[in-house]
Amino acid sequence: MLLALVSTAPLLALGAINASQDVGAARQDAQAEALRVAQLQANLIDEHILAVDTLLAAVSSTVSIEPDGVANTALLRRILSQLPPAYTELYLSTPRGDEGPGTPLELESVPISPRSGVVLGRYIRGQDGQVIAMLNAATRLDRLPRLELRDLPAASVVMVLDKHGMVLAHSPDYDNWVGRDLSDQPYVQEALTRGQGSAELVSADGVTRLSAYVTATRAPWLVFVGMPSEIVLGSSRVALLRNLWFGVLALGAAVLLAWLIAGRISAPLRATAGRPPRRVHPRCAVPRGW
Repeated sequence: MLLALVSTAPLLALGAINASQDVGAARQDAQAEALRVAQLQANLIDEHILAVDTLLAAVSSTVSIEPDGVANTALLRRILSQLPPAYTELYLSTPRGDEGPGTPLELESVPISPRSGVVLGRYIRGQDGQVIAMLNAATRLDRLPRLELRDLPAASVVMVLDKHGMVLAHSPDYDNWVGRDLSDQPYVQEALTRGQGSAELVSADGVTRLSAYVTATRAPWLVFVGMPSEIVLGSSRVALLRNLWFGVLALGAAVLLAWLIAGRISAPLRATAGRPPRRVHPRCAVPRGW
């Protein structure tokens, strides 16, 4: 029986180690894929911001300096009708009064709503260099051509956060997530500090996901990609449990077989040991001197 244990236990341990390594490899592959997708989405965000900046720079040279002008409103509506569906609004507003030098593209501090999306503004300066108006474009990031989950497992998420932890885009369930403040979430705080990384974490919706995050280049926006651990690692974990069960069954079968064989061998010996010693008849005795 001891021999069965000694011979079967290494096989059981080897199966468990191999299955555990498979789970680890699947986890690393999933996190690498999430990081790759997050980088692709961050690149898409950068392209979009550059396109918005280029658009606002071109439009700012065609509008007048009167933010409330009727002609400006008609012009901006006409331009908006020719833009992709991601653009929801195009309008002028009065400057905030805290503008610095240059003409940067900035995320406006207006409340973010699912209908309008993210508002980006560009300064319009007069001949003296003073800011006279703000030209704003509202865009929905979920309508960007490649911000989607088509190639990811079910229950995966793609999320864009600003530098304060505010949700700018979320796929799926865009309407339920945009504008939510996740700055109180520990994983968001760590991600905003690090800027790039990957980990297995519990998302704000309570689902454990293999996640990765990357910061865009043209804006301090964080792109999150998360794939559910239960789905991604499900097959590897099933294989681990299967190997463990097979090993336990094999070990039990080996012990049972060893016990049966040992019983068949030891039974005659026990029966012989329990009998009285046989007496030798005098005639059968061997003469001395032989």
